Amino acid sequence: MKAGQAAAVTFWEERLLVAAQGGPGNLQAIQWALRNRSRAASGWHHDSQRVEHTGADGGPPQEEYDYSRLTEEEVDVLIRILQKAHRRSAQSNRGQDSSG
Repeated sequence: MKAGQAAAVTFWEERLLVAAQGGPGNLQAIQWALRNRSRAASGWHHDSQRVEHTGADGGPPQEEYDYSRLTEEEVDVLIRILQKAHRRSAQSNRGQDSSG
């Protein structure tokens, strides 16, 4: 199996050299083929990242916004959006209460 994997990598490396010298080939597709071969060989795990955001004392981040900078029209739109979200949340909660 290792010989087959090595042959596949060699195939893609040759395609990369041809394309890099102006020959036919899709460089992006070749890049992904080589990258996926590498990832498969190493267990597919090294591309992932875990990012966690925390606020003060490890709690959730607190967002603050200066609403005084909004125009009257923007405030009206924001109020309508919040009212609609509240109504939908209330409707959703009523639906869950009756199904349980």
